[in-house]
Amino acid sequence: MIIKAQDYQVSRDIINAMNALALIIRIIGYLWIVIAFIIMILGYIGIVYEHGILELWDTLSPFNIGNVFLTIIILAPGLILIYIANRIEDRSQ
Repeated sequence: MIIKAQDYQVSRDIINAMNALALIIRIIGYLWIVIAFIIMILGYIGIVYEHGILELWDTLSPFNIGNVFLTIIILAPGLILIYIANRIEDRSQ
């Protein structure tokens, strides 16, 4: 099998496109996590303002399974996007 210069160029272009895609997905993942944390902190500020610090402590208790479950659900898409970006970057190398 003879590899031509044109084939090498196409392969390099695909690798560059995959790296660009990985970068875009990684940025979206980090943005998702940052925005989720901002929304969560604003929610916690609202709880303190409306109900006081004791209600916030009850909400953030590790025994409050509902809050832990929702936190995982909120952060999971961002973490999954970052994982996917890492996998794409590993495959392109």
